[in-house]
Amino acid sequence: MPVWYDYEPGGEAWLITGQQSLKGRLLEVGTPVALVAQTEDTPYKYVSVEGRVSAIEPTSNEADLKPMAIRYLGEQRGVAYAAGSTEEASIRVSIIPERWFTVDYAKS
Repeated sequence: MPVWYDYEPGGEAWLITGQQSLKGRLLEVGTPVALVAQTEDTPYKYVSVEGRVSAIEPTSNEADLKPMAIRYLGEQRGVAYAAGSTEEASIRVSIIPERWFTVDYAKS
């Protein structure tokens, strides 16, 4: 299922999901997870990471949702998206990367 995620090299990956969503209900600290990011156009490229959930915390629109929305939608649309978002019960799920796998068919 598509999700917005963020990752800074050397740190943890994280995503936001609804607390009562299927993901939100199934994830616990220590749960093994995998995350894949890919391009949709040829030549295809993707990276997958496997790891474990390290933390599950309530989200903040200002600290979590707004920067994530700006990352995916750009400054103007991201700020508007975050401002129009309701304060539903959502969680920030942090993941400690353990294994990486990458493919870049442009290099084949």
